[in-house]
Amino acid sequence: MTVNFTAKFLTDTYIPTRLPNGDYVPNCVSIVELDKNNTNDMRAVLETTTNWDKNGGKFGRNIYSQMKNPDYDAGIKTERYIALTTQTADFDKLKPQYIQGLMILSKNYYEQNELSWLETNPQIVNAEKGKKPYKCVGTSLVNFAKQECKQGGIYVIPAINAVEFYKKLGFKVKKDEFIDEIKWEA
Repeated sequence: MTVNFTAKFLTDTYIPTRLPNGDYVPNCVSIVELDKNNTNDMRAVLETTTNWDKNGGKFGRNIYSQMKNPDYDAGIKTERYIALTTQTADFDKLKPQYIQGLMILSKNYYEQNELSWLETNPQIVNAEKGKKPYKCVGTSLVNFAKQECKQGGIYVIPAINAVEFYKKLGFKVKKDEFIDEIKWEA
C-alpha cells in the first residue's frame, strides 16, 4: 500500500549507504517535517511505526501517539515532527517504506528545546555489524536538531540504552532546575 502525504522538505544530508560488496558510500537523503493535522502524514507515520514495531522498534508508537494527541503534555508549547527519508524528491508522494528515522523536537513553556523522541528504523539498528543498509540515521537527525536549536541549546532524557549514543554526540549530564530529573544537554 502506498500512502501519499505532503511532507515539507527541510534539508539534504548524507548518510553512509551499504553497497552490495559491503562498502559504504555517502548517499544523499532528505530531512522533512510532517504535519500532525494532515491525515495522510498521520497515516504514513502509523504505517511506518507499525512496521517498525513488528521489527523490534521501541519508540515509534510513542511518536505516532504524540502526533495524534499533541496536547497530552501541558508543559509542551510547540512540537515539530521530523523524518529522515531516503527519498529525495516528490515529497507530495513520500513513501513510508523510505522513512529511516523519526523524531519530535519540542519547546516547553520555559522556552527549552527538547528532543522528545527519536527512533531509527529497527531493521537498521538490529542488522549485523557490517550489514547495516545505512549508518548514522540517528546521528543525522540529532545533528539536525542541534543545528535547529543552536540558540538555547537542546536537551534529551535518553533511554538507558541510548546514553552512550548521546555522549558520543557531545551531550553532557545536567540537573534541570524545573524538574527533578537528570537530563542531557548539548
